[in-house]
Amino acid sequence: MTREIATVSLSVAQDPGHGGPHSHYSIRRGPESYEVSVNISQFFPSTAERSFQPSVMTRRLHKDDTEVIDFFSRLAVEYRVFELEDRACPHAFLHPAFYKFRFTDGEEISHDFEYSVEAGRHHDETYRDLIAEFERFFEAKRIAREFYER
Repeated sequence: MTREIATVSLSVAQDPGHGGPHSHYSIRRGPESYEVSVNISQFFPSTAERSFQPSVMTRRLHKDDTEVIDFFSRLAVEYRVFELEDRACPHAFLHPAFYKFRFTDGEEISHDFEYSVEAGRHHDETYRDLIAEFERFFEAKRIAREFYER
């Protein structure tokens, strides 16, 4: 039996030692439908950046409930996210990206796990594909482009 997913969030810190951005993706059940949002922030300057100003951008995405339920189903069935909790996570040191996943199941029990990438190299195809699935659903490239164009 597959567990039902009630909420999802992913926090990403990209190369934090060099002023990389922090992103937060989330889906919560609202009063009438699911609320899908992306938040990107950059609070520290990149190495050798001269004219830095901290910035934050939040975007609410318009996804209908069918899209969200399909996404939840792919996470539960294809990626088996509830089985990833106790899986070993490699440690990244060189230009790391840190991913923190949180899923709440139908019984409101939270399931958390972390994964890190070193210099853009994934050590696990399951996580690489899971991250790509999140990036597609949350339109990560388009939103990051908006953030940097500001």
